[in-house]
Amino acid sequence: MLSSFPVKKSEIIASKFFILYLIDLIICESILLPDVMLLVFKQYISIELFFIFLVTSIIIPIIPMCVASGLAILIEMLGSLCKRKNIVNIILSFLLFMGYFIAISMNRGAKYSALEKIIENKLIKIFPLAKLFYIRRKFIHWTCYFRVSFSCNIRFVLHFDDEKL
Repeated sequence: MLSSFPVKKSEIIASKFFILYLIDLIICESILLPDVMLLVFKQYISIELFFIFLVTSIIIPIIPMCVASGLAILIEMLGSLCKRKNIVNIILSFLLFMGYFIAISMNRGAKYSALEKIIENKLIKIFPLAKLFYIRRKFIHWTCYFRVSFSCNIRFVLHFDDEKL
C-alpha cells in the first residue's frame, strides 16, 4: 500500500521499526518507571542511579527488536536460496520457535516450579496435546509432541501454498 507513494523502502522500514520501538518503550516505561520512582522516593537508590536507569530503559527496548530483525534477515536469506521460498521461511521460523521453547524448557530451575505448575495446568486445559510436552524425562513423549506439531505445520503450509493466497 505504501509502495505507491514516493517513499523509499528503507524509510518505510525505519518508520515501522520506530513505531514498534515507541510501543515497546511505552510498555517498558509504564511498568518500570513507577517502581524506580518509588525506590528513589523511599531513598533506596540515589538520583544518579535513577538517571542511569532512565538512560538504560530507553536503550533496552531496542535489543529484542534488533535480535528479532537479525533472525528474520537470516531466515529470509536462507529461504531465498531455495525454490519454494515461502515454505522454507515458514519451516525455518517454526523450527526457530520450537528451538527457543526447547531451550527454555531445558533450563528451567526449581524456583519456578509453582508458577510452572499453574501455567501447565491452564495450558493443558486449553490445548490437550501440550500434555505430551510436559511429561518430564520421557524423550519419546517430547518427540511425539514435536512430530505432531511439525506435521500439522507442514500440512498447513502444503495446503495453503498455492491456493487462494
